[in-house]
Amino acid sequence: MRITSSSITSTSSSTLSSSSLLTLRSVRCKRRIFVTTASTSKTRTTTANKEEARIECEHFPECSGCAHVDNLLENNPVVAQARAFFRGELLQEEEFHVSLGKTENYRNKAKLVCRKDEKTGEIDLGLFKRNSHDMVPIPNCAIHHPSINLYSKVLIAVLRELKVKPYDEKTFTGDLRYVQFVAPEFSKKISNVQVTLVWNEIRLTKFCLEVCEKFHATCASLFTDYPPPSVFVNLNVSRNNTIFQRNAFELVAGTDGFILANDVAYGPGSFMQGNLEMHLETLRDIATELDEREETLNIVDLFSGSGAIGFYLAKHLKTPVQSIEFVEISPDVVENWEFTKKKIMDCSDFGNREKMELRLTVAPAEANAKTFIQTKDCDVVIVNPPRKGCGEEVLEALNNDSSGDLGPSILVYVSCNFKTFARDYKILVQGEGKWRLRKAKGYIYYPGSLHCIETLAIFDRKRRIDLSS
Repeated sequence: MRITSSSITSTSSSTLSSSSLLTLRSVRCKRRIFVTTASTSKTRTTTANKEEARIECEHFPECSGCAHVDNLLENNPVVAQARAFFRGELLQEEEFHVSLGKTENYRNKAKLVCRKDEKTGEIDLGLFKRNSHDMVPIPNCAIHHPSINLYSKVLIAVLRELKVKPYDEKTFTGDLRYVQFVAPEFSKKISNVQVTLVWNEIRLTKFCLEVCEKFHATCASLFTDYPPPSVFVNLNVSRNNTIFQRNAFELVAGTDGFILANDVAYGPGSFMQGNLEMHLETLRDIATELDEREETLNIVDLFSGSGAIGFYLAKHLKTPVQSIEFVEISPDVVENWEFTKKKIMDCSDFGNREKMELRLTVAPAEANAKTFIQTKDCDVVIVNPPRKGCGEEVLEALNNDSSGDLGPSILVYVSCNFKTFARDYKILVQGEGKWRLRKAKGYIYYPGSLHCIETLAIFDRKRRIDLSS
């Protein structure tokens, strides 16, 4: 007989095998990671030579999650490309610094595939082996936040106890396809967690509900000092590799519809940076540059997503801010954006900023760039585009000087794709470009990736007097 919600609550994890519970209570990491950073964060360790930083993980190289593990900066071709690019663009006294944070336990968000482990024949979670669709379990992943590894082990025990069937992409059968874990509290070993099960059904079934409630109750029983995770279900019966079906999320266990990461609310389908500690360093660097201003600022945040950059500036900028206009194409962010706005505006340390206007416009940045940028109410424009870059319309609006000295005097460009950033940079700075580079910095959000660098560039506008001289 299936366990009901009430009986799960009363018996908690009593139906789990004793060996499973012993394993869960004695989770230990069987690895050692070499850590390096140029940051001042007290939670990080520094080494004499950051170029030699490396990752040691028991799942490498079979797991496809990390492309390389040795000399994380020196062996990264994009880092070399960025350094060469900025060598001639920055002032002589400036240096293009690349910040490398923790190389262990840094990933706050993970999407794991659910398949049968061919070695054991049991249901398991992991990643596909390189160049295949064969799953390799990664129970002790070196880069995951400890809570992701921990809660995944709890979930696996529940899945096996209840005989959940892993998805088979050849026959399109099975119950569970993927699981997403979000553990945003990077300064804690045990984080608040949001978990999403991607279930192979067109509607929520009693069995799916039982699995979610059992997992939730087991976590509550095992970790009494921590809140149990919020558990969502995403229903997906597609016959492709799409992980989530859009707008098909349902909260089935727990009460929190959002999870807070760096004080911004995220739903299970929201885009969130996977390395929140390095992202926070990026946000602080942006604020430092803007705090040099004395006048009150009006800010436009294009490609704003859930509002991570704009909300951080609203809360932490010392420079007075009159308004921040968030522009985002996806209507899915509205609910969590409003939640974050209310939380920030109600915050006791928000000071005398109650007159600050925070507005969200749901629209493509490309189609509305001129409307928001070329006005007297835009002093700073922030662009954080997808990998394809800003797009022609946004670049044209940024370079337009038909409004004289109106429009932004500072451009903040945050890029996740150095190739498209370099292309956009040339349009903004060279030839008829209206911008001059002030400062640039790189961040390694994902040390195991060979082609990943986050770039922050601060530009000052060339006013007419500059162009004529």
